[in-house]
Amino acid sequence: ENIAPGSIKNVSIQNVTATGANLTSSITGVEGGRVQDVIIDGFTLTAKGGGAVKDIDVPEVPAKYPDGDMFGELPALALFTRHVDGLTVRNLKVHSGQPDPRPGLIADDVTRLQITGFESTNIPEQQPLLLFRNVAGALLNGNLLTTPASVYLSVMGSKSSAIALHGNSLEAARKVFVIGEGAPAGSISVEPVRTPGER
Repeated sequence: ENIAPGSIKNVSIQNVTATGANLTSSITGVEGGRVQDVIIDGFTLTAKGGGAVKDIDVPEVPAKYPDGDMFGELPALALFTRHVDGLTVRNLKVHSGQPDPRPGLIADDVTRLQITGFESTNIPEQQPLLLFRNVAGALLNGNLLTTPASVYLSVMGSKSSAIALHGNSLEAARKVFVIGEGAPAGSISVEPVRTPGER
């Protein structure tokens, strides 16, 4: 018997250290049953790594929801989010035991997204570090990139809008962002980090 999923909202998870993680962490709702208002704060994740590039189109599996392994290997190394209204990610530090070609974080069909203090020592060579699809209303601030990367953020999807990068230190990225398939040209605004005394 299939039981309709209940609601997940107003959740806060803080100060977690995970080592040797085989599965990608995920915060996912289902179509018609969205996750609401989640805070992730103070995560240090060392993934096993060594994964493969995956299509962002992860099948919906409502019959298995919310099993932790219902998706199998996901297209993100550290965090995959989908069907979420209100997600705050603070101080997420990502490491990988083996080089991994996947983006560190993927947000798909997410609104009211805030990312602060994100760092990763695993930098994919041919993928962006962050991948957004149909993200509406996002603020990225106080994030640090110290290892050279080809693309920091890639945005795709026609519902992408109001994505702001303010006060980040991303000089190590060849491209801070790219507008990908279907995303409106004006969906991203960037304000460079200022040094003390600069106006």
